[in-house]
Amino acid sequence: MVNNVILGGFFLLLITICFTDFKKREVSNYQVLIALFLCVVASFTFEYKLNYKLSLYALLVGFLLWKIKLFGAADVKLICVYLLCVREENLIDFLFLMSVFGCFIGIFVLLFFKNKSVPYAPAIATSHIIIFYELYCKGL
Repeated sequence: MVNNVILGGFFLLLITICFTDFKKREVSNYQVLIALFLCVVASFTFEYKLNYKLSLYALLVGFLLWKIKLFGAADVKLICVYLLCVREENLIDFLFLMSVFGCFIGIFVLLFFKNKSVPYAPAIATSHIIIFYELYCKGL
């Protein structure tokens, strides 16, 4: 029951992230804080340790990517928060899914929108939900 509530919370957050990132090309700090809250609650519920190491590495790399204008600051914050729930052995899966979803979103944006910047937060959030479900909810 609780796992469905947490997963539902991540899914509702994904919907709001998709809406704001596609419409305004931004992810609010409130959305990032909600994601952080859900990750912390999930860590207590599913009894796993938050992965601070991956999150810190992502922050360092993300800061460099933001400085050279390859990634948005909100995307970096969102990745750092979501990586708290990802095990090190699942990092490649998370990055692969994020890249695949980002590619599809990029093609969609290029074909149907005037604004050619790619809203990457939906790809990040969708990848997290899939990895989170596989790690913590599938067997329950």
